[in-house]
Parts: sequence; structure tokens; C-alpha cells
Amino acid sequence: MVQGLSERFSRTGKSIGEEKMRAEADKILLEKVMLYSGKKEKGMIFKQAAVTKLTFAQLRDSLLGLGRILEEDFENKIYVTSIAAGVADRNAAVVAVRLSGDSLDLAGYAREGLIKQHTAEKAIEKICTAIHARGFSSDVSKAQGE
Repeated sequence: MVQGLSERFSRTGKSIGEEKMRAEADKILLEKVMLYSGKKEKGMIFKQAAVTKLTFAQLRDSLLGLGRILEEDFENKIYVTSIAAGVADRNAAVVAVRLSGDSLDLAGYAREGLIKQHTAEKAIEKICTAIHARGFSSDVSKAQGE
């Protein structure tokens, strides 16, 4: 009985640790996007995608054809890009992409007018599609936004 309780506690502790790491990753991505977009957290889109055998250099190669790379952070394995998306690719979104093992953490922001074009979501989908087309499966598993 005591052993079962300690196992449950260790699993709970691990998930709490993973949640803290996820929150820190989201905070870093948020700061990067805000630096280039000049906007606050409202309207920011966060997603996570599972990838297999993707290196930081291969991630860069996937991003090159999509838009302009604004920043490369080799220490934290983060790219910040500006990608045209929305209706007829007429609106730009700033997207920060962090490679963390077998997953990508993505945060995006785009200005939206009266008619919402969901530009940030479309830019993130473009990144996932480009990675998938290069043979690295990108399965978007988590989405949240405001």
C-alpha cells in the first residue's frame, strides 16, 4: 500500500515538473514573439508538435522557404520567423519555434482586423506541413490561444 502511494507521488511529481518545464518554454517563446511583434500575451497561440529525428539544422532548412528568419538562438534551440499567412498570404505572423528533443514548441502572433483570418494558426500549420513534407512527422497535439 505504501509503495503504491510513493509510486503515485513520484508520477505526480514528474508531471508537475514537466508542467513547470512547459510553462518555462512557453514563457521563453512568448518573450521572443513579443520582442518582434511588440504585442502583449493576448492573442498569442501556443502549440506543440511531435517530430522524429529532427535536428536543429534540419529545422532551419524547413523554415528557410517559408519566410524570413528573424533570430537564431543556438543555446535554447529557438528560431523566430516571420511567415506570410492568412487569406492569400497577405498578413504576416511572427512565430517562435523551439526544438526540444522529439517535440517542437511553437508560439505565434499576428495582427487581426475586424475579420479574423487566424493568421498565426495558419503560419504554425505551414511550419508543421513543411516539416512533415521533409519526412519528419509533425503531429500537432496541443493548442491553446486567447
